[in-house]
Amino acid sequence: MTRMGIIFAAILALVTVSLVHLSASLPAKAVGSPMTVGLETTAKPLSKGEAQKIEAYMRQVFGNPGIRIVSMPPDAEVYLGEHFLGVVFPTDDKEGRTFYFEMSIFDSEIEGARPVKRNR
Repeated sequence: MTRMGIIFAAILALVTVSLVHLSASLPAKAVGSPMTVGLETTAKPLSKGEAQKIEAYMRQVFGNPGIRIVSMPPDAEVYLGEHFLGVVFPTDDKEGRTFYFEMSIFDSEIEGARPVKRNR
């Protein structure tokens, strides 16, 4: 092995060990948790008023009055009827407050789903 190959292998091993050590010290995240890459959000929790406004917005955008938001501070869960759709979570930054909607679709959920015919 050349000198550069040995140096590259050593750096790769160091990075791998560092990543493994870092990931072992991070808290476990539940499915549906915001993608914070191990960093806790510093945003203030979603208020009841914000959840109501987001619910109205999502109903309008998706054209479905069956969408409902259930506050689960610091976030909120989104449902269509009784079907869980995803999570809305807030972030605060220099531009202001932003709300992210995160939806996971498992392959087991789409098994047997039929395409919807579109009228063009």
